[in-house]
Amino acid sequence: MAQETILVLLAGLIGVLFAGLVGLLWMMVRAGLDDDHDTHDTHDNRQGSASPEPHDGEKAHEDSSRQSNVVA
Repeated sequence: MAQETILVLLAGLIGVLFAGLVGLLWMMVRAGLDDDHDTHDTHDNRQGSASPEPHDGEKAHEDSSRQSNVVA
């Protein structure tokens, strides 16, 4: 009786680990396929300059009103 319970729990644990492995492999394949298409979002600011280029119809701000100038 106890051995059957242990085997069922072990089989469930192996099933969960296998599902996680398959999911991880699927994500890696999808990421690899996305890299092949060179479709990069132009509004993705994770790389490059911290201050993005102004959009059409907007003026470039030299100093943001949210920034404070500290004089020491």
